[in-house]
Amino acid sequence: MKVTAFLIKYGEIAIKGKNRYMFEDALMKQIRHAMAPVGDFKVRKESGRMFVEAQDEFDYDEAVEALQRVFGIVGMHRFEKFADSTENP
Repeated sequence: MKVTAFLIKYGEIAIKGKNRYMFEDALMKQIRHAMAPVGDFKVRKESGRMFVEAQDEFDYDEAVEALQRVFGIVGMHRFEKFADSTENP
């Protein structure tokens, strides 16, 4: 199974102090709002990184445009995640 996703790079949120999580949560909310018309996406944060994973087919150009309009995002990288198909003996 292949999942297309985006790694989100955000700006000054990363230098915030004890309230950093509030800024990250607000950014995630804005990403969800921006991506809703594009398709079904799962937004999550993990180890100081933010990921937007497609749950269904979507228009790539439309998704990139939607993410570019979200204040706080300074960059994004598309990647494809594959399920591990190897079997352990």
